[in-house]
Amino acid sequence: MFNGSHNFAIHGGTFNSAGGDVHIYEERGERGLATLYHHTSTSASYDAGARYPPPLCHPGTRQAILQDLGYWANRAAGAHNPPIRWLYGPAGAGKSAIAQSFAQTCAENGSLLGSFFFWRSDPSRNNPQCLFTTIAMQMAIAIPELRTIMDTAVIQNPFAPTSFIEKQCDALIIKPWLDLQVMVQIKARIHSELRQRWNNMPNVHRNLVPESPQWPSSVRARILILDGLDECCNENNEWQRILSNLALLCQKFNLLVRILVCSRPEPRIKECFAGSGYQNICQWMALNDTYQASNDIRLFLVDGFQKILIHHSHSMEHIPRPWPALEQIEYLVHKSSGQFIYPSTVLKYINEDGDVPADRLNVILGLEAADHGEEDSPYADLDALYLQILSKVKKRALFLKVLAARLAYFGSPDLLIQLLGIPVGTLHATFSGVHALFQDPSPIGSDLQFAHASFPSFLVDHNRSLHFHIDISIGHDFLAQRCLESYSDLLGFRDDYTRERWANHCALASGSDKLMAMLDSLPVYAAITRAMPYGDHPDWRSYLANLLYLILQIRYKFKDKCGQQLQHIRDIVTVGFSVVLVLKRPLDFVEEERYTIYVQYPSHLSSALASGSLHDGFQVLMNYLDSQIAQIPQRSFRPRHTLPLDISARHIGLGLTKGLFFVEFCPLPYNWYLLY
Repeated sequence: MFNGSHNFAIHGGTFNSAGGDVHIYEERGERGLATLYHHTSTSASYDAGARYPPPLCHPGTRQAILQDLGYWANRAAGAHNPPIRWLYGPAGAGKSAIAQSFAQTCAENGSLLGSFFFWRSDPSRNNPQCLFTTIAMQMAIAIPELRTIMDTAVIQNPFAPTSFIEKQCDALIIKPWLDLQVMVQIKARIHSELRQRWNNMPNVHRNLVPESPQWPSSVRARILILDGLDECCNENNEWQRILSNLALLCQKFNLLVRILVCSRPEPRIKECFAGSGYQNICQWMALNDTYQASNDIRLFLVDGFQKILIHHSHSMEHIPRPWPALEQIEYLVHKSSGQFIYPSTVLKYINEDGDVPADRLNVILGLEAADHGEEDSPYADLDALYLQILSKVKKRALFLKVLAARLAYFGSPDLLIQLLGIPVGTLHATFSGVHALFQDPSPIGSDLQFAHASFPSFLVDHNRSLHFHIDISIGHDFLAQRCLESYSDLLGFRDDYTRERWANHCALASGSDKLMAMLDSLPVYAAITRAMPYGDHPDWRSYLANLLYLILQIRYKFKDKCGQQLQHIRDIVTVGFSVVLVLKRPLDFVEEERYTIYVQYPSHLSSALASGSLHDGFQVLMNYLDSQIAQIPQRSFRPRHTLPLDISARHIGLGLTKGLFFVEFCPLPYNWYLLY
């Protein structure tokens, strides 16, 4: 449950994990750590089971850069040894393998503070919401003296794990660490005074008091590793916000931590590291041939071909040795351009069953670099390899349709195959021959998880993928159809994913005739009601605002379409809607008071939201609703009156302990203004 944890226990309560039920009894009273754990990503650490097998540096490779990182980690921070390192390079350069190998080394020598490996396909790792909570949990495990401090911090502020990331970093990282430093200073002072007293006393063995406090785990520098920052969403400047908080740790508070950040050299990330906040505290590390990448790739290829010879010993009996020839190895090293993704894909492609490996190597050696219309494209040889592998696909239309859905999918990978609704046998046949592009054991066996992030980037770039180019909106269209097909008037949506994501996919869809027909036959008001959280969910306001924003986007994207239900969508945006709520009073388990909210948007707001001219439409919508709420006098709170969506202050005024809860989404009555 706690990857890599030692001597750590949370007792009390029952928690469910992917591995089954884990019973933890709270004999030690660590309720804060239990709360914190619920808001962490269990798949983000270097030893997380969800990442198995993790990428690792091939034995004997990357020695120069790993030695450099080890030297940096063990030296004191200073002008010539800044506390932060940025390791950057293009897709396929081997950044994650280096981060993983370095993390394992740090864990073995006890210097690892924490690790977080971003991944755009994992909902808990493609955004920063679980970043600092996960690091905080790892800190409490890595430094025993922090455990009680962290537990107390969460108990005193149980909302910290769900706060915005700046608050999380302050409450869960900075303050606990500063509290620990104060404890260390107090302990050192007490120890010094005690040592002096014992030394001044006659006939006392001086070694009864040690020379220094025995707290080595809390006073030495620890290593924090963040890999794949570019895999984190950046819709609201998340990259800059994460890096700003990391800079605070080293620059403002001077915490004993070394931070390694690995990413592609995205312009926005580069701007952050070049900013004033990172002056004198960060060293850039370009992952190029300075670290002998060509020699490492050569060793990687030689070892890989030796394994292929052993695995395919029968089909390779007639091939003269040595194989491959030295010049063929050198050709592949040259084609790799210092990036490990090329030789890795080559070896995986050649090792597939069904062909003689030597014949597949000859195909690779005969490839010409793809022409992008650009000189010296860094992806030309890799793209030619991808196109060669894809040329084996027979059912191209279905293949591209499934890949488009894979790129558009928001959820956990293990649920995608079921959502597609395509027979598994058909999928296996469609994706046979392209195993090199997906994780082991097979494309379908891995739930269509790509072997490397460079492949989806290739697919969405028309200049690179050519006739294999994918329009993600087609994938959203297909998944929107699948979500709507699961809806029934009696049961609503089939599962949580279709209930929560149908509107997202509709808003991003290409707008096929089939989808428009399905939207036209969908009872929109009932569907929105069914899409809301079940029961007395405390966060229904957020769900409602998000749904309203998506409905508004659907309206303006498909405003030229016609149909009865699409007319209802238009009415929600342009005319208005009503929401039925129920108010439960304390100690009243039977009687419920119902109220209705009547909402109309001003035209300028709906137009601006739908056009995308506002930076954060969801937040703007929430702010507008709150502004309308503020205009309602407190004493006007009574049935059949427009109600606020946020009435926490009014609850206090009424002495209520239970709030309003969502019941139903309805049309706006034609005479609604007479109901005031």
